[in-house]
Order: sequence, then structure tokens, then C-alpha cells
Amino acid sequence: MELLNNHEFHNELRYAALHEFGHAAGLYHENWTPSYARRVTPLDNSSIMSFFRIGKAKLSEGDIQALRCLLHRELS
Repeated sequence: MELLNNHEFHNELRYAALHEFGHAAGLYHENWTPSYARRVTPLDNSSIMSFFRIGKAKLSEGDIQALRCLLHRELS
């Protein structure tokens, strides 16, 4: 029960859900090498796809632009 009330846990859960949504939507991919994984897009450090995210789990401006491009592509 303590875990359900933990703000940090909820924030990480939101981050993970948004992160996986980015993959499922085809917005982002990862390059894997023997020593590390590198996010390819976007370059925005506050992105849901960044290893070095800052603050709360949320969509960055880069994420929003990528979603707009995806929506435009699907509607065309």
C-alpha cells in the first residue's frame, strides 16, 4: 500500500508509460551497441525518450512536434 501512495513511483510509472507509447507509436527508436543504448530522436533532454530527463514525466516540445508529424502523416 505504501508503494501506491509514493509520488516518485507514480512519476516513474507515467514516464515509463509515455516512453513505451513513444516506441509503440513509431516516434522513436534506439540504437544498441555492445556497451550502451543511445536514443536517436529527439535530441531534447527533457523528452520522454531521454536518459537524462529533467523534472516530471511529460511530453517535451520535441515529443509534441513528433506527434504532430505522425498525425499529419496518418491523415494525409
